[in-house]
Amino acid sequence: MARTSATAGETSCATQFPFACGSARITRRAAVVLLAFASPATAVANAQRPMIAPAVLAAPGSTRALALGNAYTALGADPDAIFYNPAQLVAARGISLGLQRYGARSSLMNLSAVSVLAPGTVGIGVQLLDQASSAASFRDLTDRGESALFARGSTLATGAVASLAYARPAIFNLRLGIGVKLIHQQFGNARDLTGAFDVGVARGSTIQLALVGRNLGHGIRLGSGTIALPREVAFGAALSRREIGPLDLAATASVSMLAGGTLVGGGGTEWSYMPLDGFTFALRVGYRSVEAAERHVTFGGGFVGERVSIDYALQASDGAGTAHRFGARWR
Repeated sequence: MARTSATAGETSCATQFPFACGSARITRRAAVVLLAFASPATAVANAQRPMIAPAVLAAPGSTRALALGNAYTALGADPDAIFYNPAQLVAARGISLGLQRYGARSSLMNLSAVSVLAPGTVGIGVQLLDQASSAASFRDLTDRGESALFARGSTLATGAVASLAYARPAIFNLRLGIGVKLIHQQFGNARDLTGAFDVGVARGSTIQLALVGRNLGHGIRLGSGTIALPREVAFGAALSRREIGPLDLAATASVSMLAGGTLVGGGGTEWSYMPLDGFTFALRVGYRSVEAAERHVTFGGGFVGERVSIDYALQASDGAGTAHRFGARWR
């Protein structure tokens, strides 16, 4: 892993990121336009309930990201970026696999891969959630939120997402990406299939800024009524690498505006040490906005070899259990 000069972070914003400086108005308008375009029934859905379904879309899509407070909008530059911001796939290569266990109750698996498709990069991703619940209906299940993953009942509530994305460099040193998703949700004997898309933009190398609209599409219909997807517009910033003595520091933060107007966020830091060329050990800690039953702080670590990376992350829940996640990447 090559170290980056610390002086890069000292360049003024106006000099290094003329597109980003003064873009607050553009960012705000883009968020409103994206949500309005993707939410033709937003007003009705908001009056009914929060938009938090299905769980497979709201669950973490990366082991490293979970340890960093799930703030991967601007930092992610590996195959798992397909689940956070397709624009970040420009520099990604290889295959990534992740498995998360919510105590002994539910499990989540992610598989992603990227390759060059000139003049850009193409990525594919699959997310599978094994869940069973005691909820009387799918709406009751979504009301329980993420804590429902730590309990298990007799009603099958599995979810699956297949994603296809393409990213490429553009003018002004921007990276642009778009992804399409096919979402399947089951609850008991009822099933529904719907589509959605993500669109993102990113800029920078050592210091990165990114904006993405995620899960933009119609809702899931199981039983009476339609429950909207967890649509959001997220803005992220990240310091990809900064040398501090014998250690390297990476830091990331993101804030998301949900379709109902709620703001949530998260962030984290990664401290890594390279005892030998090509071998790096990393320690990560993050903070994320979650439900009252979930602990906000996440932890994790990893090992990065020349072609293989191994990651671990931990997420605790007060009284419900602990989620352990393992991931591996091949480049």
